[in-house]
Amino acid sequence: MEELAEKTVQNEDNFQELFEKSLEDLQIDRNTIIKGRVVEIQDKGVMINIGFKSEGFVHIAEFTDKDGNVTVSPGDEVEVYVANKEDGFGRVRLSRRRAVQLIMWEKLKEFFEDDRVVNGFVVKKVNGGFEVDLKGLKAFLPYSLADIRPIKNLNFFLNRYYDFKIISMQDKNFNIVLDRKSLLEESLNRKRAQVYADIEEGKVIEGKLDYVKDEGAIINFGADIKGFLPASNISWGRVKSAKSFLRKGDVIKCKIVELDKEKNKIILSIKHLSPDPWENISEKYPVGTKVKGKVVSIQDFGAFIELEPGVEGLLHVSEMSWSRKRIHPSKILQNGEIVEILVKDLNPDDKKISLSLKSILPTPWDILEEKFKVGEKIEGVIKTITPFGLFIDVGEDENGFIHKNDISWTKKFIDLKSTYKIGDKVEAIITELDKESKKFTLSIKHLSEDPYKTFAENNKIGDVIEGKVTSVESFGVFVDLGNDIEGLVHISQLASERVKEPSDLYKEGDTVKAVIQNIDLNNRKIGLSIKDYQAMEEEKELAQYKTGGEPIAKLGDIINIAN
Repeated sequence: MEELAEKTVQNEDNFQELFEKSLEDLQIDRNTIIKGRVVEIQDKGVMINIGFKSEGFVHIAEFTDKDGNVTVSPGDEVEVYVANKEDGFGRVRLSRRRAVQLIMWEKLKEFFEDDRVVNGFVVKKVNGGFEVDLKGLKAFLPYSLADIRPIKNLNFFLNRYYDFKIISMQDKNFNIVLDRKSLLEESLNRKRAQVYADIEEGKVIEGKLDYVKDEGAIINFGADIKGFLPASNISWGRVKSAKSFLRKGDVIKCKIVELDKEKNKIILSIKHLSPDPWENISEKYPVGTKVKGKVVSIQDFGAFIELEPGVEGLLHVSEMSWSRKRIHPSKILQNGEIVEILVKDLNPDDKKISLSLKSILPTPWDILEEKFKVGEKIEGVIKTITPFGLFIDVGEDENGFIHKNDISWTKKFIDLKSTYKIGDKVEAIITELDKESKKFTLSIKHLSEDPYKTFAENNKIGDVIEGKVTSVESFGVFVDLGNDIEGLVHISQLASERVKEPSDLYKEGDTVKAVIQNIDLNNRKIGLSIKDYQAMEEEKELAQYKTGGEPIAKLGDIINIAN
């Protein structure tokens, strides 16, 4: 703008010099401009000696300023226009205003033809533009050519001097049209060229913030050159809104990261004034190390943890807890919280870090092993029922399992779904707890002694036992031995004679006596023989009959004879 003002002053001096020189060349004649000297100032006009026999007359209004003051004094030399050599009173009719207009018109034509700059004073608003005074000549400045941008406040332009270009002149009506916009654009382009000549990608420049929005800011470097600073380029760290970091009117330094001079496109960055924190990231955060970070964002799938400004890692929901339950990350972490986590994986090329919280926490098996011991009684709630067993919730992340064979010592076939319901409380004994093989097994039947073991401890092979028939099958009969255990009398052991159908001899509820033939704890079987018992009784009676006393034969011998 200083350059433009200096040029304006020069133009005014040149214009005045040309104006004065032109007056010397004019001839004294009608419709010409001549020089005269003021000889008298009257109420209605000014008398001027122009060298003729008659003095010339100029109306007083042509020598009066806007405040009503007369602008000449007797003896002053002035230029006037010869309108008529005789006005009826023996005077030459002159015009000061017309002289000024004609002189100015000719000089302005030279400026117009040479495409030179003129200076004018904006007088008032008119329809569609402004009226501009060019040293006595009125000119028109359209609103559209008054400035580079649309004018918001028209009154701002009034009563001010500006430089203009003449874009149109019509002799008939002294019609002049001006243009200021092109001058501003030329000046702006010169300054823009100077700025662009001095900038390049990677250079640090300083500018003023024109406006700031959430997504970024516009920075003005002068000459109407502006650059865009995206919010993501403000900091290496997380930036939700540029408004949180910048204020309109601030002067800041930025680095040019992208430049297209033809499209006037400049992308700026503040964060690139400092090194990228991802450089040497593998050395700062090796996989397997514990680090501390700040929770900056919680999502449904996990949380982002800031390890340092510009370096964030993802803590996936699956790495937050050992629990198999679906827990929302917001139930585990809070924004702004400082947490200790483990670097699980690192990908410097994609700028991704995978973190884990559960890796530094005790596993469910660690907790189980510390809390429970094999052989202890435990209480839990049935969580799942399957054909092969029950899963029991004991209040930890891992469930205990009761196999269907560990429900009862004696019942081989149990319909679990009809016997139990989800939510039922059960007691059981811990039979195995191994975190290495991840086994946590329970047993309901071990709440009591094995009845088969008890039976074997209280009975031996060859003993006679009494019980009721519980079932008659084609291969033999089952006898209730108490404590929910049964013994089988095979069809071959029902009688000494051949038996075709056991039902021919026994029915359910019959009380029988039999000799224990075998006790198989592994297969949980007890073999009985009614035939041996009968043989033993017969031999006993025979011995008593012969001796009249105690039997002379041993039970083992009788069994061997019977077999």
